[in-house]
Amino acid sequence: MKTLMTLGCSLSDIKRNWGVRLAELFPYNNHVHYAFAGGGNQQLLDCISDYTLQNNLDDLTLVYQITGMDRKGGLWPEEYIKPHVLDPETEHSIDQGGSWQRFNSFFGEQIFLWAKNADVLEKDITKHNKLVMVSRTISTLCTLAKAGVDVTVFRGWAGCIQAEHWEKVSPVLERYNVNVIQDCYVEWCMNTNQRFVDEFHPGSEGAYAFAERIIYPTLFT
Repeated sequence: MKTLMTLGCSLSDIKRNWGVRLAELFPYNNHVHYAFAGGGNQQLLDCISDYTLQNNLDDLTLVYQITGMDRKGGLWPEEYIKPHVLDPETEHSIDQGGSWQRFNSFFGEQIFLWAKNADVLEKDITKHNKLVMVSRTISTLCTLAKAGVDVTVFRGWAGCIQAEHWEKVSPVLERYNVNVIQDCYVEWCMNTNQRFVDEFHPGSEGAYAFAERIIYPTLFT
């Protein structure tokens, strides 16, 4: 069974996103989409890890939208999170920026959390090294490609990863036969005069156009 997995942040968290359009263009049996408003790369890597534990990687095509390397977050047991954070009325909206939602993981229910700089964790586990996140993201995608997954990656916006870091890791991705798209999603939509729903997020027309004109051709080169 062929599966398409697409991952991203709020740039991919709309009903008619680029992942939906790719699923329409491809003869896949299953489409798995993970996208979180304000979400970071650790959340997306945790999704990949959980999927790997519950499924096999045969006939998997994965398209990964890189989000900000400075964003904290990830999959946490509930006991690590301060109780006031998990008020049902604040789901997807944490003071000082962030979001959370419950997730049925391989090990049972856990919490997907993006905390930015908010004081939300019971333990001092919020320290964050952007270079470690770059290494973790890129090495995971390379490992998946080496395992036979068809992997494609692009940047959500130019500043999500520092330019010098992107220049350094792009050849590594290509060495592992990862499909690397150099166009940044937000900037491409700006340059092609796509509609934006606010100052940063392209509308569904731009999402579909990016899927059709940029991602889709890349998968078949």
